[in-house]
Amino acid sequence: MIADYCSQDFGLLCSADGRSACRCISPGKNQDGYFTADDIQEQAMAAIDLIQELWPDYKHIFVYDNATNHCKCEDTALLARKMPLNPSWNFLVEVPELDSNGKKVYKPNGSLSKVKRQMTPGTFADGTPQELYYPSGQFKGMRQILTERGIDISDKKAECKGFRCTPPAINCCCHRIIFLGG
Repeated sequence: MIADYCSQDFGLLCSADGRSACRCISPGKNQDGYFTADDIQEQAMAAIDLIQELWPDYKHIFVYDNATNHCKCEDTALLARKMPLNPSWNFLVEVPELDSNGKKVYKPNGSLSKVKRQMTPGTFADGTPQELYYPSGQFKGMRQILTERGIDISDKKAECKGFRCTPPAINCCCHRIIFLGG
């Protein structure tokens, strides 16, 4: 896979000395892995540095076509589809393990090492944080989280079968309500 930048006015983004923001990988589990949102961000920063150096007097617009990264969020962000309805001591999300320099840690076999962490707090409509875990470390569960937001879920199930809610569903199940920011 080759990911590069091209300008209508200047062609491929490349300096006279050969520097570019081009990235080449062999995708796949036993190759270089896959181009992640972190890779896109790092590549974009390299491209921005280069265009600011080469063409500082121009305004530049970046256009991306990478559907698999459009929905990227923090690794510990609130994930509606995986939440249990009721409190749980075991509800944590798996995230890549990072070393002291913030780089991903890999196992001897080349696979990514993962650790379990609590999800980061949600946010109420007024901007204040909403803790998703009790002080004891137990996950609150969707029932409690939605109740704290003033949403009555007494007649709601955890999730419509396979998260295939009937359109134009916005509050048919707890997962849908949280998914839509309830």
